[in-house]
Amino acid sequence: MPSHMIHIKIACDINKKLKLDNDALMLGSVLPDLTNNRRHILSHFQKINDEYYRLANYYQFIKEYKDTLNNPISVGYLIHLLTDRYYSYRFYQKYFDFKDRRPDKLKKEYEHIANLKHFKRQIYMPYDKYLLSHGYIEKFSNENIINQIPNYQEITFDKRFLKNYMQKHNKTVDKYLTEKNKNLSVENKEYFDDLYDGCLNYILEYLKYELNIPNE
Repeated sequence: MPSHMIHIKIACDINKKLKLDNDALMLGSVLPDLTNNRRHILSHFQKINDEYYRLANYYQFIKEYKDTLNNPISVGYLIHLLTDRYYSYRFYQKYFDFKDRRPDKLKKEYEHIANLKHFKRQIYMPYDKYLLSHGYIEKFSNENIINQIPNYQEITFDKRFLKNYMQKHNKTVDKYLTEKNKNLSVENKEYFDDLYDGCLNYILEYLKYELNIPNE
């Protein structure tokens, strides 16, 4: 639900506690959005037995692939789903009206934005630029990590595409580090910081108490 920069930063910050392979966790944290067919319903486990779920269904991921959680890529994948779940609730509550406990339509003050994808880009892009300009986003250092992606059955990936994605990400990070525009301001920064910190604590608590993954 948030941007990939936020997904990656959350994974890296969580890994300060987990101390796993950072590249693997970073890759896993964006992997659900980078499948061959881009079918989010499939990669986010939103269709189970012909029933559709509006939010990322990390319960089902754990049910099907818990035995892969010894691979940091799968831990990153799980972190992505947990992040989506958290941001969906908090993000939608601020900007959307609800119907039957589901996001129904944009609140009146945001109705001028054409669609959700454009809306998300407009909301998150300034915060992404802030994170990049202050050097808060890490780069990939090992492209070969793509060879360690577990078998997720029908969820498949193109290794060449993933390699290009990692290279493009690194170029973006380098670009902003070169510019060093630390005076960049962000509207509603406090809100986005609180959202980020809340998500971080939510995931750390889940990993510790639900999956017994230590993160002291």
